[in-house]
Amino acid sequence: MIGGFRVSTLIVFGLIALVFHLRRSATASLVGKREILTLEQIRNSFSLHVPQELLDEVFQTIAKQLNVCPGQLRPSDALKEIFKVDSWHLGETQDALEVLIRTKTQHRLPALHTIQDLLDWLSQAQQSTG
Repeated sequence: MIGGFRVSTLIVFGLIALVFHLRRSATASLVGKREILTLEQIRNSFSLHVPQELLDEVFQTIAKQLNVCPGQLRPSDALKEIFKVDSWHLGETQDALEVLIRTKTQHRLPALHTIQDLLDWLSQAQQSTG
């Protein structure tokens, strides 16, 4: 019985280690070894015409859930890829973004492909209600 307990314990720890490795690999596939930029640098470098506060909030929401620095994200990052990485985490990035969107607008969410699409849509939605 003790030998079986040890084997099952080793299997459980092995599976946990595998999940952590896959999680880290998924995150690395999204942000890799990107230079960490300030969010102001990102706004200026990508010529984003959205309020800095909105950019900060969206980037920080995504980064917090993925456990990365907000400055590792880029406006061109595909939401589909972010949600794939998120599935290896707790799967809460999409939920956190939905909460953020509901605090910003009641408009119906269109098909969005990148972080920049999300920023542009939120900015326009806020302008039309503000």
